[in-house]
This record gives sequence, C-alpha cells and structure tokens, in this order.
Amino acid sequence: MVKAPPENTCAWCGKFVDEEMEIHGIGAKFSHEVDMKEHEGMIIFLGFKDIDKKIPALISTSDSEAKKHGHDMMLLTCSQTCFKKLKSLLDNEDDLLDVKAV
Repeated sequence: MVKAPPENTCAWCGKFVDEEMEIHGIGAKFSHEVDMKEHEGMIIFLGFKDIDKKIPALISTSDSEAKKHGHDMMLLTCSQTCFKKLKSLLDNEDDLLDVKAV
C-alpha cells in the first residue's frame, strides 16, 4: 500500500485531501521562542499527551504568507469536524502553542 505524503493528508484523520476539496487550515505559533529555521518548509510530526498519534504540521518559511500572519506552522484538515477536533486538542496545549483558525 502506498501512503499519501503528509502534506496531502488531513492532520486529524489522515484522509487524502485533493485539490478539489474544501480545506480547513489551522495556523499555530510556538508560545515560547523555538528556533525552527532548519525545518522551514518541512513537515514535522507533533506528539501530544492526550492522544496516541502524531500530527503532521508544515513549518512556515520566513518569507511565507503564513509567517507574515504570525503562524510558525500550518495544519491542514479535510472537514469542519476534523478541524474542530484538532483545534480542541491544540487549544489544550496552550503551554506549547498559540492556535488560530485561518
């Protein structure tokens, strides 16, 4: 089985997201100064204490629109349901992330 690359999958459910689908983005900023320069433009996987899975996040490049809007990373979801579940999880991690809907 071939697995879709993380940039084409929902960060919550893992479903493939094609370019025809409506997507729901979440922008997040590290609440503490974290140097992610070497990871800009790359997918990292975030681990959380409340769930047993890794969540893919795209680290914003320094010249991106996301970074200009204050987002250190972007997370993609395939539906409003997945968006709400992921946002709720991220909101509980307020010691690590400051989360905004985009």
